[in-house]
Amino acid sequence: APTAPDTVRSASGTAASTQPTAMTPIAPADRLLGAYQSMYEEPAQLVLRDRAAWEAAWRRAGGGEGAPPAVDFARDAVVLVAMGTRPTGGYEARLDGVSTDGAATIVHATFVSPGPSCMTGQALSAPVAAARIRRPAGEVRFVVRELRQDC
Repeated sequence: APTAPDTVRSASGTAASTQPTAMTPIAPADRLLGAYQSMYEEPAQLVLRDRAAWEAAWRRAGGGEGAPPAVDFARDAVVLVAMGTRPTGGYEARLDGVSTDGAATIVHATFVSPGPSCMTGQALSAPVAAARIRRPAGEVRFVVRELRQDC
């Protein structure tokens, strides 16, 4: 079972000072990608506002040979979080939900790390997740919660 979060960090990596309220969970139908392997070697937090950007991110995320899931970019955008390369398996990137803070859209994500007692695959991993959200009008910020999971 997951334990309490180690740290809550903003997109800039600094500790978050406040928690936005009224987070709306991302619906299962809007979860477009969740993978343990990708070509995102460095951490990334992206807002994709057009088909070309989404297709490039899909390929880099290892989404498969075919086209990515369809998105109506006149109405929606895609958010993507990547953990970057990790030394073993047992890591996971999750997109949890969206809230607002004034005119800003806040994307809530969780990066899960295996605890010291977890058995993990001894191969590099690079977790990534992507989801469809309503197209944001203003600034988008990511709040990433880091969670160590006990096995």
